Amino acid sequence: MGTPGHMWHPFDLPSVNTGSDLLGFFNDAVRRLKTAPGSIKWDGINVSFKLVTNEDGQKEFRMDRGSSEPASVIGMTAQDAYAKWEPGHGMPPAIEDLLKIFNTALPSIETELKALGMWDDSTKYFNTEYMPEGGINVIQYDRNILAIHGINQFYEKKAQPWRIKQGIGMDRPGLERPVDPITGEVATGGGTEIEYNKDTLSTLIEKVKPIAIKEEFGNFHLVGDQPVELIKDVNFSSTLSSPLTINYGYDAEGELFSDTKPLREWLNEAVNPRDSKVTLTNGKVVGALSKLIYIETWENGTLIVDLLEDGEEFWENMIEGNPVEGTDVQKAIDGAIFYHATRMLGNDVLNASTNEAFGNLADHEGIILRGMAEKPVKITGEFILKSLEGRIGKLLEENLKEQLNPKSKLALLAGGFKPPHKGHLAMLKHYYRLVGPNGKVIILMGSGGNQPRTINGRPVTLQDSMEIWQTFLRNDPEIDWPSDRIEFQNVEGVGPIAPIIDYVKEQAPEDQIVLLGAGEKDEERWPKIMADPENNPRGIALQTTPAPNIIDEQGNPLSASVMRNAIENKDFETFKSYIPQTSLHMAEDIYIKLSGALLMERKEDDPLPLGIFLGLVEENVNKYLNENSGRPLDPVAHSRAPNFRVQVWNDDANVVEEEELEETSAVASVQGYSGVVGEETESLIREEDELIEEVVNYLLRNNGAK
Repeated sequence: MGTPGHMWHPFDLPSVNTGSDLLGFFNDAVRRLKTAPGSIKWDGINVSFKLVTNEDGQKEFRMDRGSSEPASVIGMTAQDAYAKWEPGHGMPPAIEDLLKIFNTALPSIETELKALGMWDDSTKYFNTEYMPEGGINVIQYDRNILAIHGINQFYEKKAQPWRIKQGIGMDRPGLERPVDPITGEVATGGGTEIEYNKDTLSTLIEKVKPIAIKEEFGNFHLVGDQPVELIKDVNFSSTLSSPLTINYGYDAEGELFSDTKPLREWLNEAVNPRDSKVTLTNGKVVGALSKLIYIETWENGTLIVDLLEDGEEFWENMIEGNPVEGTDVQKAIDGAIFYHATRMLGNDVLNASTNEAFGNLADHEGIILRGMAEKPVKITGEFILKSLEGRIGKLLEENLKEQLNPKSKLALLAGGFKPPHKGHLAMLKHYYRLVGPNGKVIILMGSGGNQPRTINGRPVTLQDSMEIWQTFLRNDPEIDWPSDRIEFQNVEGVGPIAPIIDYVKEQAPEDQIVLLGAGEKDEERWPKIMADPENNPRGIALQTTPAPNIIDEQGNPLSASVMRNAIENKDFETFKSYIPQTSLHMAEDIYIKLSGALLMERKEDDPLPLGIFLGLVEENVNKYLNENSGRPLDPVAHSRAPNFRVQVWNDDANVVEEEELEETSAVASVQGYSGVVGEETESLIREEDELIEEVVNYLLRNNGAK
């Protein structure tokens, strides 16, 4: 997606819900091209740019990538571009060429810029494509070309407060994002095309052309929107009659079972799967309407039983004459049909279209159609597959191969977690999903800093953190806990960073992808650390993309220090806001455990909230009555502390040890980390137990309980 925003394929249109709808769109597109021209879809780099008032108060063209980073909102110079991208990247020279041309032409086009409403409004920008001679991706061009598609305007966008504080984000002004009156969905994308005077833009382009074509400015052919028109009738009959075959599997006699039908019949039966996901046999989840499914199903002829997880079951039902609808197999087949029809019908349109200056459209990426939907729609034909041949396509192809044969993934999350909160759980779940069913997440539990993290002077211990993690994971329906895909490691003695670096340097298998976990507020941590080649001498594949932050009501990332302060200030509501929704029923128990020193020291001038204290008392009264009447304990209380195993790095950061986690005090909701507690902890637990026992006995006596 470039600065202007996503351009729809025909199957992205909200009105295209069936194969018949898709065919109807192409028929409408042909009728439209007979009366209104389309535009060339170029295969280049988007270098959209705008006019700004610079630091010296002078007007200047600058590039804008559409992000919330200050450099983009303010506008990027060529120097900014070279500082941002690695040497050899294609973007800096493209920006340099474009800005040099237009800043030289600026004095001569002031009148047109004012007429277009761009002189004093930097939210409007030229939607521009850059194609050097020879091409930059797939399509080969015989000259240097700069193409201005039209004028767009950015949508307004608020940067996250923490990004603003760190100087890496800035509010972006622009159009208010429209809301769909039917669905209530807010428009996405960086910006949108706006109305403008096309004659005025054409005049501006004509004035800049003599500058752009000069040798000193790169000898660029500057063009505006290039019209596309039909030069012959489009007949889809041959394409719709062409046979397509899908291979399901082999029957008991070893015969390949396949289904062959004309495209027209497939389309008559197909339903647009849109955003539906399907699971591959390797456990990878991909889009049913995706290039991977299309290539494997139609181009490579992969057996359905070998491609999809439910393919075997689907095939068995087919053999028995009991086909099942709505399965992943059916969604994948429909997705492949939509991709194939879009490609082949698109080829028919492109082969019948031309541009006066640049020839037949089959030699280009495709055609842009405007006015058929709220967004421009592209007809790309063969480029759907040819795109895999280019620089960008090679990256996509590698991603497709990775999806079919994924490397094992290990996510390493380092932190103090003193204590854990819902933001930490969200980060764990984020990486839990990324590593997939064959991967693993390891949480390295450090001390949290040079100074102990305390609540009312009492350190938040590793045991405290482990109990809370255990509660969160046990109550989360998305995690099957205990899980062999999640491990905890105690690195309080050595800190969490050094063991991770040592693992990458010495232990990580070369075919493993290591995800170095962090929240967005720490997104610079791992890229900076791993930029040192000594920290990854074997070239292990690393991913350092951070997990999205969970923010509080003030728009700031959640912080364990706020959670600790809430306990010290007896602010249970703030504390509770840090507990995951799935564990809210345990919020009081966690609060009591972390503020336990107050209860155990019997500070009458600093009491616990009455509701929490009474809840603890009621729990133990019920426990006493249940035990004495033969009834089982409350199932929630009884299931608080299942055992699980934890792997712990020793001081050498190489040897892994295992310890059993056991419950040490069910009454006080203290689930022990190692099954062995220190003398101070034992004393605190005894004092708490004694106080609870006194209160329970008093209440039982006064209520006549025997």
